[in-house]
Amino acid sequence: MKQLKWAALAALLVFTLALSACTIDRFQVGSTRTESETVEVGNAETVRADVKMGVGEIEISGGASELMEAEFTFNVDELEPRVSYDVSGTTGRLTVEHRRIEGFPLGEYEDVRSEWDLIFNDNVPMDMTLSLGAARGDIDLRGMTLNSLDLEIGAGDADLWLGDSPLRNLDIEVGAGKLTLDMVANWERDFDAEITGGVGQLIIYLPSDVGVIVDVELGIAAIDARGLQKDGNTYTNDAYGESEVTLRIEIEGGIGDIRLEVLE
Repeated sequence: MKQLKWAALAALLVFTLALSACTIDRFQVGSTRTESETVEVGNAETVRADVKMGVGEIEISGGASELMEAEFTFNVDELEPRVSYDVSGTTGRLTVEHRRIEGFPLGEYEDVRSEWDLIFNDNVPMDMTLSLGAARGDIDLRGMTLNSLDLEIGAGDADLWLGDSPLRNLDIEVGAGKLTLDMVANWERDFDAEITGGVGQLIIYLPSDVGVIVDVELGIAAIDARGLQKDGNTYTNDAYGESEVTLRIEIEGGIGDIRLEVLE
């Protein structure tokens, strides 16, 4: 079923790209604006963050003194970001999204700007959902107190750095884009990741001193495994079964390229 899902998604992306030339005129490119926004954590002890970016470029990192410190640059009114935050009990809900993205054509267009720089607090426990349509993302979560991450990539590209956080669960869906995932870190606890791939490209850098097991269930895909032993559809590194910590990764996909590489 998932293979059919990603085949349908690929067809939809191709269709949308074909319509781009017809729909771009609906959106007026104006003067470039840069806006800053700071969100205070308030009484929240944990936060659920939902970040949705249809097109553009986004950078995410830690180190903010408040819950979030953001800077937005854009020149299309529909791509103006909307930020909302409310606290219920001890749980905060933060949403960052475009004002309107429906109908905006995928791809890169000259003179269109949509750039977000989001800096989050390292010490506030957080569950994050990040959805990137045709956006380009640099996502550095090292040092953040992140409990879980759900990441969806449509036709965009993303570089994701993990580690040095209590993150236990990672759920990723990659459509026709490209994801580079760096998992080389001093892992102190077991970790589970589930990755579903479509027609895009997936590159994962893995540690050598922490046990790693990768289970792969694919349709038509090329797998390049460097520094891992293959046993059927399972790949393990030399530290698997020897270290106290184990990283377990499940990959399921249709048509795409996958590279797994152990770094010393």
